Amino acid sequence: MCESAGWCAEATRKEVRSHIMQHEKLLLHSRRIAANRLGVSIRTIDGLLASGQLRCVRILKRVLIPESEILRVARHGATAHERAPDLSGPRMVTPEKPLEGEC
Repeated sequence: MCESAGWCAEATRKEVRSHIMQHEKLLLHSRRIAANRLGVSIRTIDGLLASGQLRCVRILKRVLIPESEILRVARHGATAHERAPDLSGPRMVTPEKPLEGEC
């Protein structure tokens, strides 16, 4: 790996990702990484997202889970009667796009 702050042309995508994971705290995680960190399957993550027990952020077509949500579920768990707090602020709801099951 390159010693300077820049990246060598020879650095592979896997090496760059590994360096970032070791040296930078990521704020958003993929469903796969969230599942891995919580020790559950991706289907379980999908179920938590669909039921509203786990918040997500959509960037283009990607579904990303905030670090704070992973930590909240790890510390307190997620139960069927408990919904994730809505911290996103006011939203405009139209009949074409209901709030339930956004992610």
